[in-house]
Amino acid sequence: MKKNSLPIDIDHELEEFNNDVTFFKDLIDEFLVHVEKSIPVMEKAVADNDGEILKNEAHAIKGGAANLAANDLSKIACELEEICESGILKNSLKSVEKLKNEFLRLKEYVQHNDTLNL
Repeated sequence: MKKNSLPIDIDHELEEFNNDVTFFKDLIDEFLVHVEKSIPVMEKAVADNDGEILKNEAHAIKGGAANLAANDLSKIACELEEICESGILKNSLKSVEKLKNEFLRLKEYVQHNDTLNL
């Protein structure tokens, strides 16, 4: 991940969605709500040492983030999914924290993006 990269290229993604700002905003807002609900589930899964739930949540975030070209978030979710597949969850809390931080960076960026705040 590049430190100075944008969490999402909104202009590029809008082109992919035929510049339908309303549709794209609804889609990204729905995704953000989903991830916000998933994070506590993931934290509980770590506490419970439940790799299956953690893997499922990471997989869903990975796919949704990839579809929106939130590449850094997708990459972290992929790393977390791979940790779960390894069966060794000792580093999973650190990865969930990374995911949470990247999610907050994405959310903040989207909330303050002039293109989406019409």
